[in-house]
Amino acid sequence: FDSALDKALPNAVVIPGSLGQLAHVIQVLAKFKHPFVARGAATSLCGGPVPLNGSIVVALSRLRKIGKLNETKKQIQVEPGVVNVKLQEAIADKGLVYAPDPGSQKACTIGGNVATNAGGPHCLKYGVTSHSVVGLEFILPSGHQINVRVEDPGYDLVGFFVGSEGTLGIASRITLQLKPKPPHVRTIVVSFSSIEEAIQTVTDITAAGILPATLEAMDKTIIEAIEAFVHAGYPVEAEAVLLIEVDGKSVGELDDQVTRIKGLCENNNSLGFQFAQSEGERAKLWEGRRGSYAAMARLAPNVLVEDGAVPRTKLPEAIRKIKEIADESSLRVALLLHAGDGNLHPQIIFDERDPQQTHLVKEAGYRMLKACVDLGGTISGEHGIGIDKREAMKWLFGRETLMLFRRLKNAFDPTNLCNPD
Repeated sequence: FDSALDKALPNAVVIPGSLGQLAHVIQVLAKFKHPFVARGAATSLCGGPVPLNGSIVVALSRLRKIGKLNETKKQIQVEPGVVNVKLQEAIADKGLVYAPDPGSQKACTIGGNVATNAGGPHCLKYGVTSHSVVGLEFILPSGHQINVRVEDPGYDLVGFFVGSEGTLGIASRITLQLKPKPPHVRTIVVSFSSIEEAIQTVTDITAAGILPATLEAMDKTIIEAIEAFVHAGYPVEAEAVLLIEVDGKSVGELDDQVTRIKGLCENNNSLGFQFAQSEGERAKLWEGRRGSYAAMARLAPNVLVEDGAVPRTKLPEAIRKIKEIADESSLRVALLLHAGDGNLHPQIIFDERDPQQTHLVKEAGYRMLKACVDLGGTISGEHGIGIDKREAMKWLFGRETLMLFRRLKNAFDPTNLCNPD
């Protein structure tokens, strides 16, 4: 199982200790036509690495080598089991960062990030995983190894593989494009008396042509849970906050952005405009934001986190609909958003030991995703589809498109061995 509700037992678990062993394992599985599922850190929230059909789990946790940095190109090659934050730490003294920063970055792996095309708060400005992967070595379900780079002529196989959720093969070496660490950063917490005012501010900021590094929104339930857990410094009296970060090459550039952002916040009746006064305060605010899932998990045995996305202008309507759905089912929902790119993460707390409540929660989650689609959005901003949302794909794609997906899968995996359905 993973961090989602779905569970299944594998026929076996194999934990290769080298890329050579990984290739050999896949070759043996191909020979005996036995299905398999790659597993990173199991932080998937949509049932991505759940082993169906008696699959064998190929756990990649021991494949943690970080290659030598190409300082000229600012590129680095890593194995799939490298934890996101460990890569960040390894390159920090070179003045570089890896842009994708999922909330689970202390645990999630680069291989898992590639599988789901993971995002994170800073992807508003710097892009999701597909914008940072420039080369891949992957092992096909047949056991054959393929090397591709984004500059190769022909089809963009790197782009096709990223986000394929382990259905086309297993990435064994991943070449990443790094970015220089911004020399100047300002982190701001803005408080509001309603989530609606906070979201209107997000719309106004983006409409003004301002591109912050991050533009996150949290409601009161999330704020209170974080403060009880982490004591990060968020104002518990607020009904909602925006966590805004701006970065750039000059202080003057940041001053201009901050002045314009502050004016737009005040236009929407902001209650407070608080700067992180030190790197320690900034780190604490981000610890709180990244710890929101764990903070919510202290309130109930289980948390369902959905991952819809809508056009930014539709965020107020999406929030209203999500609240209505939760109220109709008497469920407690908290709202966390990558608001700058319209990505909503409603979090519903419950106890899966209560079958009736679990059914209500799953149904409500699906209705929330359908509401996003009805508003011109989609069923996943960054978490992927997994086994949770397969039926929901019909809301977005017709039969011909879904059959095309199947034919593309068959071209890589004709015997349906790799993360089978």
